[in-house]
Amino acid sequence: METSQEVWLLLRGLLALAAVLALAVVTLRFALPWLVRARGGGRVRQIHVEEVLPLDHRNRLYVVRWGGRRLLVASSADGVTILARRPADEESAGTEKGGAA
Repeated sequence: METSQEVWLLLRGLLALAAVLALAVVTLRFALPWLVRARGGGRVRQIHVEEVLPLDHRNRLYVVRWGGRRLLVASSADGVTILARRPADEESAGTEKGGAA
């Protein structure tokens, strides 16, 4: 094989690599974020986990906000238990009372 043919093959390989890399950059930069937004459908999330406190490797406490309420939820190997409920707007009043004491 002649040197000019080898150079041409090398140049074609490098051009193909550049085209693949450019396609990957465009896909990751523009197409992927668009697909993630389109999949979500712009819906508003109803459930928010505000805080998690691991008690040990199997048991945890969660503060969950749902439907205008805050729930204190315990999870264990045996199941899930709601420990306390209160309206979400009481969170600021609870911190003010705790801070004044």
